[in-house]
Amino acid sequence: MSTFKIAIVAFFFIFLIAFVGGAKADALTEAKYEIKEFTEEKVPAIVDGAKELPTKTKSWFNTEVEKTKEFQKKGWADTRKQIDNTKKKIKGFLESIKPTKAKY
Repeated sequence: MSTFKIAIVAFFFIFLIAFVGGAKADALTEAKYEIKEFTEEKVPAIVDGAKELPTKTKSWFNTEVEKTKEFQKKGWADTRKQIDNTKKKIKGFLESIKPTKAKY
């Protein structure tokens, strides 16, 4: 390899290390600030929120199931109406082209 290619590769690695190292430093400083903001007054609220999570999740899930059932009922009702209308139209069309009996 030429000296120029080696210099480009070295520059790329230095840039990559600086970029990744900067990202890690930001994550560490954010974590430090989060720890400073965490106080003992917030602990009961966090614990209560964690205790309520299964109940909230179950009620949310049940609500979503009921919404889905209602949506499907409406969809099936609309489908039945469309099928009935289509049957009527086909029946009317077939009756209109039905040959009449000729008198001899």
